[in-house]
Amino acid sequence: MPKISYLLLPGSLAIALFFIISSFDDRDSSIERSENEFAREFVAFAEGISTELYDEQGQLSYTMNASRQIQLDDDSSELEDPLIRVYRNSRSNWNIEADSGTISAPAEAGADSTRVITMAGDVEIRSLDEHGKTLLITTESVDFLPATEIAETDLPVDFSMQQISQTSLGMRANLASDEIVFLGNSEGRYVQTAN
Repeated sequence: MPKISYLLLPGSLAIALFFIISSFDDRDSSIERSENEFAREFVAFAEGISTELYDEQGQLSYTMNASRQIQLDDDSSELEDPLIRVYRNSRSNWNIEADSGTISAPAEAGADSTRVITMAGDVEIRSLDEHGKTLLITTESVDFLPATEIAETDLPVDFSMQQISQTSLGMRANLASDEIVFLGNSEGRYVQTAN
C-alpha cells in the first residue's frame, strides 16, 4: 500500500503542473489574439496633428490639436492630449482640453456632421469673455458635438468664474450661444471680495 501512495503523489503533481502550464499558454494566445485584432484595426498614425474645420460660409469653426492620433478602420480615431478651440467671428471663444479623446465614426457613411468627440481625463472647458474674465468647467468626460457646438456630460462638473463656483451632476453647454444648463444636484456659492 505505501508503494501506491509514492506513485500517486508524483502523478498528482505532474497533472497539476500540466494544468498550470496549459492555463498560461491559453492566456498568452488570447493576448496575442487581442494584439493582432488591434493591428488589423489600425489604419494610420500621426504625431503633432493640427486640424482646422470651417463652416459653410468659409469661417473658421474650430481647430483640433493632439500630440498623437490613431485612425482605426471603422473611421474612428483615438487622440492623446487633445485640445479643441471653438471660434466665433474669427476669435477663439472656448477651449476644451483633456488627457485623451475619441472621435466617433459617423452614424452613416459620409455623414461627418454626426461625429461626436469624447474628451476624457481631467477635462477643462475654458472661455475668456470680452471683459477678461475666465470661466472654467472641469469634469472627467465630456461629449462635444461639432455640428451643433454642444458639450455635454452626465458626470459631476465644477464651474468657476470670478467669485462664483457651482457644482452639478451633469451639464449641457451650448458653446455657440454661451448657454450652460446644469442638470441636477446643483449647488453654488458666491464669495464677495473686500474692496
